[in-house]
Amino acid sequence: MQNSCIKCGKTLTDPVSIKRNMGPTCWGSDIHAKGPDVKDSEHMSFLDVPMSEGIILMRRENGVSTNVPWVVIEGSPDGYEWGYNGSGPNDLSLNIIENILRGMQYRGQRSKAHKGTAYSLSHFLRVSFTREFVGKMPEEGGFIDYKTAKRWVLNRLFESEREGNE
Repeated sequence: MQNSCIKCGKTLTDPVSIKRNMGPTCWGSDIHAKGPDVKDSEHMSFLDVPMSEGIILMRRENGVSTNVPWVVIEGSPDGYEWGYNGSGPNDLSLNIIENILRGMQYRGQRSKAHKGTAYSLSHFLRVSFTREFVGKMPEEGGFIDYKTAKRWVLNRLFESEREGNE
């Protein structure tokens, strides 16, 4: 399997970049550190743990911490949330799905979001993923097994292709 950056798609050769699924330029960009066009991230911090080791959601004194790169904003410019169904949890779900699809080198149709673009499939699946995973997460946070999340996305991708939606 070819290792490629989840943000730009370039081939990764450095072991550290391969582990975090993102090259040094993309890793250091504002999109990873703070989200697209976000001036500060006082309510969110990002953990240096690749999503492939599991999706980590933690609540700290200064806000939330996660290892889900913030690559697109749809409805929550303030950042990620969980434990209910709303714009913050839906944006978290959108970014989880988007990062999984990018990691798989998915080549589906893209659509515009409030800030950035995402696969149309990510947009389509985000509410269901929130209902099944993110909305049920305890307020203090928790862990979503990456293989379970990826399998969920793959199953929906195959269903969508069978139905001719993508």
